[in-house]
Amino acid sequence: MHFGTELLTGRDITLSFGIGKFIDPVFMDAFVKCIAEDDFNVRPECHGFRIFLQPLVSVCPSRFSN
Repeated sequence: MHFGTELLTGRDITLSFGIGKFIDPVFMDAFVKCIAEDDFNVRPECHGFRIFLQPLVSVCPSRFSN
């Protein structure tokens, strides 16, 4: 599977979507781009009202727990 310049294998997919696994940022980036593209093409009245952050900007809540 190709996404941009990234080449992803079946193993990458398995490691990202297994129970208790963290998804690879490449998959999240692809998902966000699909949502943004849908907003532009399918729901133009919604385009521009959502803010999509890059996956690597996200926060892991477990790092802030006591």
